[in-house]
Amino acid sequence: MKIVELILKHGADPNSSDCQFKPIAAAANNGHSDVVECLLKFKANIDEISPGRGTALIAATMGGKEEVVALLLANGCNVETKDPMFRTAADHAATNGFTNIVDMIAAEVERRKNRDDKLKTLSMEKRTVDPFTIKRSLMASMATNPSHSDMTNQNIDDKLESKLAPLRQSPYSIINECSKCKKYECPDNGNLKLSKCSACLSVFYCCKEHQAEDWFIHKKRCKMLKKMAANV
Repeated sequence: MKIVELILKHGADPNSSDCQFKPIAAAANNGHSDVVECLLKFKANIDEISPGRGTALIAATMGGKEEVVALLLANGCNVETKDPMFRTAADHAATNGFTNIVDMIAAEVERRKNRDDKLKTLSMEKRTVDPFTIKRSLMASMATNPSHSDMTNQNIDDKLESKLAPLRQSPYSIINECSKCKKYECPDNGNLKLSKCSACLSVFYCCKEHQAEDWFIHKKRCKMLKKMAANV
């Protein structure tokens, strides 16, 4: 394995192949999990199809190499890819009587399905929050509830802030306010118009200057929001 790592460090292509095997498929078929892990570290294509053995997962399955199968599944390999004979890794495992591998693939398919369902559910729960609508609701409550008759505008603003604060921490809430100065569109703020971050489409700004000033804080969350959107 040290020789493989040394060759890769000196610029060898981890995705090159002979007439039949990609390196990762050859290593997987022979049960060399350490070599597979090393190739993945050097950006080998985990789902590359070799003419002789299909993907690395199929190659490992045909050889009954459970440790390699587990490694490939943990690294997100595609379990649905078919070899040149239109058979998946699960098909090969069943044909060859490798029941443990059949169960491993089935469990991973179920885990990914549950993950995707959860992401879709969370995405459906993602909602836009309008601070002005909340403020109007608080003002209406003040006007109709005798116990709130002594509330001031400052009290209302404090209550509004207490409602918005936890929502700002949630990636599933889009708040119609400037992420930098917290101003929102309402009559009190004149002709204020908010614009979304063009990358994540989930955060607003009142001007380009505030967006630039907020970028150092926002950039990590921006990447996360974009990734969430891509996974749903």
